[in-house]
Amino acid sequence: MQISETLSQELHKQFTVTFPVSELEGRVNARLEEMKPRVNLKGFRPGKAPVSFLKKQFGKSIMGEVVEAAVNEGSQKAISDNKLKPALQPRVEPVGSVEDVVDGKSDLTFKVIVDLMPEFDVTDVAKLSVERLTADVADADIDEALSRLAQNARDYASKDDPAAKDDVVVIDYEGSIDGTPFDGGKGEDFNLTLGSGTFIPGFEDGLIGAQQERLNQVKLELNSQRIVADLTLRNSLEIAKESPVFYQSANFAFRSLLTRYNSGLTNYADLIQAQYGLVKAETDLKKSYFDCWKALLYEAAVQGDLSVFLNQVR
Repeated sequence: MQISETLSQELHKQFTVTFPVSELEGRVNARLEEMKPRVNLKGFRPGKAPVSFLKKQFGKSIMGEVVEAAVNEGSQKAISDNKLKPALQPRVEPVGSVEDVVDGKSDLTFKVIVDLMPEFDVTDVAKLSVERLTADVADADIDEALSRLAQNARDYASKDDPAAKDDVVVIDYEGSIDGTPFDGGKGEDFNLTLGSGTFIPGFEDGLIGAQQERLNQVKLELNSQRIVADLTLRNSLEIAKESPVFYQSANFAFRSLLTRYNSGLTNYADLIQAQYGLVKAETDLKKSYFDCWKALLYEAAVQGDLSVFLNQVR
């Protein structure tokens, strides 16, 4: 085994490790000799099958195991001999054709790429100094805060004039989808400050200018928003149900291909393609869950009932 350093940076190292084909063949033969007494093959007495015959039967599989062990050994030796402290799991990239290595036609050469932990000294906390930050509060900021407090503490009285912005109206409402009422879409004696943005866009605008005797008769076009929210939630839930299946399939395909790759039955490009499929499936799975929560929050906003979302969070 030969190890040479090809790149040296403060927090990044690369090594090239080479196992001659003769060394790999020697390890394969040693493994075959080790397993020979335990092998029973038709036409041979137990443990008497020649190594040359065993090599034809099991050589490729044994070579795959030898190559995998050699990669692990070379990676660990490159790190231990140079006394490195990896920050992450070192990456291994083959050089040349892995199939030729498994077939015994070429040396095993691969790169070991290591990202390192930075060197640092532990500081005595008792010697640290902390700066206490202060803020200069302008008079305008104080006035704005007082204005908000005053608005929250306002007293209201009934009036006969049309409702205006910042007025509080007491309303009953009921929402529906395709004419059918739904859970959480109904409210009675609800205190709504016009212009507060509590309900969906357009709801409060429709109440501005309404007379006291007609407030309970104000109807707004909420169906379209509710339909969109309902369909978005349904679609998100369907995708979230299917995503784990796709992820499991991609995971199974990658693990199967990894086993075949370690045995020399497939190439590195196919393995990378399977790994890309697994990463994509995992990303799609997480995105489907995020879209479900997003759709549920939209549904709660349309219904004007945050408990629709909070009940699922709990």
